[in-house]
Amino acid sequence: MNHQTTAQHPLIDPVPPQGDEARVAALLGIIEQELGFVPDGLRLYGISPPLLETFLGTVGYFRSGAGGLSPELATAELLPAQCRPQLLFAKRTSNA
Repeated sequence: MNHQTTAQHPLIDPVPPQGDEARVAALLGIIEQELGFVPDGLRLYGISPPLLETFLGTVGYFRSGAGGLSPELATAELLPAQCRPQLLFAKRTSNA
């Protein structure tokens, strides 16, 4: 049995609640615009639009500097673990 996954074939495909598809698509669009991709962990939050909105609000709060963290550190600490190295790499290469 092959347990490998790729970006084209995720293990699960979370479906937003009926009627909230556009709301979730807009939120995921914000994430993709900011990171260049949507981590699977955040895509999973799409099954609960209020959870996804709360998460993005929390990240936005800390990225604004209101929480006393630099925007880069706040983003890295609040994102799911699997996308932290990619984000930090992207930040380092964009600053080079």
